[in-house]
Amino acid sequence: MCLFLLFLFILGSLLVWKKKTRMSKEDIVAKRAEQKEYIMDKINLIQKTREKEKEKENRYIITNLPKFESDFERMHENYYKT
Repeated sequence: MCLFLLFLFILGSLLVWKKKTRMSKEDIVAKRAEQKEYIMDKINLIQKTREKEKEKENRYIITNLPKFESDFERMHENYYKT
């Protein structure tokens, strides 16, 4: 009987603690907005980086012809990336 009451006390105190430390709806919305903003910033940064790399690559090409890559080269390039 004593162990059962101890179990109930521990379970009840755990539930009360979880309810008190729960985030409010406004906090949850604010946190999600921060996460979305962070993700969008990272995506924009990656896109800008890729654009700069393409511009840099295009500067080194003498003519405006596209870079030739055979299917064999692409296959091995993708194979060795892993």
